[in-house]
Amino acid sequence: MGTAKEIVGFISKEKWLAYFLLFWAGSFIVWAIYGFTWGIDGGSASGILDILVRLIDLAAGGVLALLGLKFLGKNLIPSISGERLFVYFVLLWAATFVFGGLSGIIYYLGHMTEYWQYAISIISSLFDLAAGAVLALFGMQLLGSKDPVLQPSQ
Repeated sequence: MGTAKEIVGFISKEKWLAYFLLFWAGSFIVWAIYGFTWGIDGGSASGILDILVRLIDLAAGGVLALLGLKFLGKNLIPSISGERLFVYFVLLWAATFVFGGLSGIIYYLGHMTEYWQYAISIISSLFDLAAGAVLALFGMQLLGSKDPVLQPSQ
């Protein structure tokens, strides 16, 4: 596994990837807004988790946009390194998978008797949960690394 500095160094070499990150950030943000347009169901466990996923998507999109802008030379928050933004994004992205997977499992288990296809959604949600757990472990490993860029400033 490379360090966050190596990963960010590789990504930052190509300006096309910076534009990709900005478009990806837009996708996160627009999908989160779209999710909110369907209404907020705070009365159920899956609804509460869905709200949490939308909020995390907004945060992940914001962090990804900052990272893309940093790669284009627009350093809006100079005190946060590209490496730190990358790690924050990985952790937020992992959270969207974990909470999205939990939301899907709870929702589709409650409605599985309506349509047999919901069993496929439960399997997909289990994969989301597993992917999020692995991505979170990767983010935690990056965060806990001895990379001096990621260590708290004194």
